[in-house]
Amino acid sequence: MAVSFVRPGSRAAFLALALAVAESASAVDGGRPAPASPKPIYDPPALTFPDNRITLIDAVRLTLLNDPTLRLEEQQSRLRGGILQEQSGRFDPAIVGNAMFNFTQTALGASQIKSEKRRRTDIQKEIDDTTTNLALFQKSVYEYQQLQANPATFKLTDTGEQSEFDTLNELIRTAPDAATKADYTRIRDSLVANNLKAYQQLASGATDLLKTKKAQQVSLGEVPRTNQQTSLTLDVKALFPYRDGVTLGIFGNGSFERDRYKDKEKEFDFGGKGIEDVYAYSVGFSVDAALLRGRGRDATGAFEAASKIDYDASRDVLRHAASTSVYNTVTAYWNLVAAQEQVEIARKSFALQGRYLEVTNALIKGDEIPRAEQARVLASQASDQGNVFSAERALNDARITLARAMGLSVLDDVNAPLAADPFPPLADPPVLSALRPADLIMMAIDRRYDRMAALKLADSGGILLREAHTNLRARLDFHGQISAGTVAEKSLSETSANWEGPSFQLGFDFEKPIGNNVAKGRLLQKDAARNQQTINAIDLERNIKASVVQALRSLQATADQVRRASDAVGYYGQTIDSENERFRSGQSALIDTILTQQLQTSALLNYAIARQQYATLLAQLRFETGTLVAESGDGNVVRPEDLVTLPGPGASNNLLPAPKR
Repeated sequence: MAVSFVRPGSRAAFLALALAVAESASAVDGGRPAPASPKPIYDPPALTFPDNRITLIDAVRLTLLNDPTLRLEEQQSRLRGGILQEQSGRFDPAIVGNAMFNFTQTALGASQIKSEKRRRTDIQKEIDDTTTNLALFQKSVYEYQQLQANPATFKLTDTGEQSEFDTLNELIRTAPDAATKADYTRIRDSLVANNLKAYQQLASGATDLLKTKKAQQVSLGEVPRTNQQTSLTLDVKALFPYRDGVTLGIFGNGSFERDRYKDKEKEFDFGGKGIEDVYAYSVGFSVDAALLRGRGRDATGAFEAASKIDYDASRDVLRHAASTSVYNTVTAYWNLVAAQEQVEIARKSFALQGRYLEVTNALIKGDEIPRAEQARVLASQASDQGNVFSAERALNDARITLARAMGLSVLDDVNAPLAADPFPPLADPPVLSALRPADLIMMAIDRRYDRMAALKLADSGGILLREAHTNLRARLDFHGQISAGTVAEKSLSETSANWEGPSFQLGFDFEKPIGNNVAKGRLLQKDAARNQQTINAIDLERNIKASVVQALRSLQATADQVRRASDAVGYYGQTIDSENERFRSGQSALIDTILTQQLQTSALLNYAIARQQYATLLAQLRFETGTLVAESGDGNVVRPEDLVTLPGPGASNNLLPAPKR
């Protein structure tokens, strides 16, 4: 990707970037374009510039876009923002749930197996007894049916019952009359019918009982060897933590329990344990509160409050880093302007030496000066040529230094531009002289973001110090809840009719460390850290004040130096013209002309260096007073006049927003 700069049409115009993206037209899978690669986190561009030059304001804007120091500070601020979000998240309401299913199989003990075997043995004995009785009852039914058919001749197996019928038969046989005989016969037949009916009922009952016992035997099945227990629990709670150490909660708990033999129903008659399934659940409210250690916002909310201040401080550090980066770029820019002027001076001096050589050769040819003068000119010319090479090397270094300050990649000479702007003009002497250190110091104290950040960090340390003080307390935590619950068997629907409550739970946790050295040591650390932050803030303010005074006085002295250097250049310009005429007319020696030219070159270099120092000190004074870069909304604001004018109430309000990322 190549990015070209178009110089703004006016000083108030924004920087225009023309993005020329060259993408390959390779096709994949039948002409579909290949997926784009992820955007890199940091990709410093290698740019080209119209006429291979860049204005100061464009250099500053590029710096705000690409300087890696700013990018790093941005990420550091994002990191602090993440810490703040994390600390704030400690007080987010939360829904906490826990569900557990448990299925356990255990082998039955010997006594349990013996008991289950006894159950089956008892049923088998009942089956055997019932089978025997059924056979006897069925035999009696058969005999009574025969007896009913042949009451006078059939004999029952049971001699006791038969003797009764023998007596009745004898009474019938010996009856004195027919009526008596009929009565005895009726008694006998009725007794036979009643006994037959009774034995039929007994046989039917025994048959039913036998079927029941056999069904029970089948239902019981084999003797169980494994016990199975199933449980399901579900706990759900909504928690609402507060910054004073209190946490409120709403909860609901439910459970299900089952206890059975493997492959058996729950009913006792079907081989089970006879234990019903149990359904239970409860709902309620809970309160957890720190009564000593951890009580109050100074303890619980301290880390969130400190993180908020740290994040604000990181934003101030980022703003100050922008000012630092701009100052470094402005300094590099004026170094480049000076290097360009020094190259131009060196080249002009070298070209002038060439003209001196031509004049010298002409004078030698006319026998007006000795031939030895030629060597003097050649030596001076060689010296000036060396100065050209040195100045060009310094110019190349200055171009690379500026590109680095702007955060650009340099792959070739075209990626390191020349400066398009000249040095700033001198401020009016009365205005410069009227600047007072006290006023500028007040401006710096009010506007320096690094000082604001240092003070905020000291405040943050104070919050953490108070939190450490609270940790000296013993720990006494309160836990309480109120709830209502219900329990039911067989069916979950039955729980709706069995609510009971309220139920209460109260608890306290207490801890008192002997010596309490952990809390005391942490308090000592926080106190020392707070003191360090306070000392840093005070020392920074001290250095700001000293730097403002130093920059102002150096700027005022350098302005006088620039004016004197300018006068020297003018005077040497007049002198060199006169000296050249005298040399051509033979009224001056060659050495005088060369020395005069060297003095003029030196004056020109001193003038360029003085203007560079003035421009740099001007930017330094702006930097020290916090007026080099301003802020508007979420972006940095660069005013072109702030780069080349004195700080003060007379500055222009024509704001130029820096380009946003």
